[in-house]
Amino acid sequence: MNLIALLPVSNVAPPIFVIHMDVEKVCDSQYISLPIIGRREESEKRSMSHLLCCDANLCNNDYQMIGTPIPSLTTRSYPLQTQPNGTDISCFKVFFLQQEYTVNRESDLFVAGNSTVKITVQEFSQNYYKTVLITPKNFAFPLGDTVRITADGAGQHGALICTNDTASIYGFYDARYGGEGYLAIPAKYQSTIYVIPSFNIINIGRRFKSRSIMAVSPLNTNTTVHILLQSDQGPITVNNVKYSLNSSITMVLNPYETFQLSHTHDLTGTLVTSSAPVFVISGSNCINTYNTPSVYDCNPIMEMILPTDQLDSLYVIPEIAKYKWSTVRVLSINATSITFKNTSSAISILLRPREYLDFQHEKISYIQSSDNVIVTVYPQYTLPGFFDTFMMTIHGVNQYLPEYHFAVPSKGFSSFISIVVQSSEIGGFILDDKRITLNIYSISHGSDDFSTGSVSIEHGAHHIKHLNGTKFGLWVYGSKQYDGYGYPGGIQFRN
Repeated sequence: MNLIALLPVSNVAPPIFVIHMDVEKVCDSQYISLPIIGRREESEKRSMSHLLCCDANLCNNDYQMIGTPIPSLTTRSYPLQTQPNGTDISCFKVFFLQQEYTVNRESDLFVAGNSTVKITVQEFSQNYYKTVLITPKNFAFPLGDTVRITADGAGQHGALICTNDTASIYGFYDARYGGEGYLAIPAKYQSTIYVIPSFNIINIGRRFKSRSIMAVSPLNTNTTVHILLQSDQGPITVNNVKYSLNSSITMVLNPYETFQLSHTHDLTGTLVTSSAPVFVISGSNCINTYNTPSVYDCNPIMEMILPTDQLDSLYVIPEIAKYKWSTVRVLSINATSITFKNTSSAISILLRPREYLDFQHEKISYIQSSDNVIVTVYPQYTLPGFFDTFMMTIHGVNQYLPEYHFAVPSKGFSSFISIVVQSSEIGGFILDDKRITLNIYSISHGSDDFSTGSVSIEHGAHHIKHLNGTKFGLWVYGSKQYDGYGYPGGIQFRN
């Protein structure tokens, strides 16, 4: 392996801000007769949400509020309204960012559980529930097209999914020449602080209109959401209003609403805070990672983002089969020291709050930080084969599980799983009741000794475990001509 290659570093991030609201002004805002941002369907009552309160003349012209610097981020717990009848039923939200490719589009829900799982599905734009039995042989459920966000702003896009048993839930969007998927995070593990990972916007030949996109949807009624904007270039336009970098957008959202914003430049480091837990998805409608004038690609990327209280400080990046190399993006929450190591070299770097650094990754890499960080991987467009990039969350070593139920899409993808485990335990994996053999790549740092390997896998619902009950990391991904997808197989969430 070559020496570590450092890719461009972001601009230094400004101090983190927390937004303070005057409660009296929030109450007064409920008497405004029209929403500032967004409108529901004509047949429905106008929304009382999306309101910003302030007291200066014409202060709502740009929907901004004043920020107060704080040294670090903390989070709080709130009761959820998505646990029906006070039971332990797990609930999820699934929605999809606006897409560049919409020809022959499909929006799917993948469910992988121990046996038959009963799910209820309520699409936000509908007033009825669907109850469906999911089996390992019938693991995919088609969602209506209304789960896909079609434009920036607020709207009723997405679906609420509840299950009667433990199961892994994945959202998957596919269309001709472009698709992507993500692991859905259960409602009970969502929280109130998120820092947005995204990726560089590179327009080659101006053929594609690439944008960095993020969307937010709440759990509770009247949830106040603040978005503190950060990008490598501005201003940012939302609903025909221009915002300067480091300014904030504030709105009030309800459970059946989503709010999307996009920008022609990278939104990495944007901060989302809320008065109650929210779901956050980040990505792009069209990302190019093959930066030459004659060859370029355009694939959507999309992941559901972990809140800051579900992160780790120790990561091992797995082998990504079929891709020669990948970009690993490490995004800080607070000021953090980072040690990155591959098989031939190591480097240590300091990051300021909400600053990121990109590293080149090949077969296996190791990251250790002094504070929790967000780690995502972006495999680089590959020739021959025209395998497109995708966005995949790397979960930390302390978030590994001893077994996984996971789903693999069909749709013509050549799919793989990659595993990371302590090197002494690399030989004990059982996939669908059969032993598997992996090509091994290993890395050591101090007392840590990890190995990674990959194996091809057919579409469908699967189960994998370790003979000794050892915890390990699992990722699912695949590619076909002009397309690619990737997501974690599962994550051990903190209570």
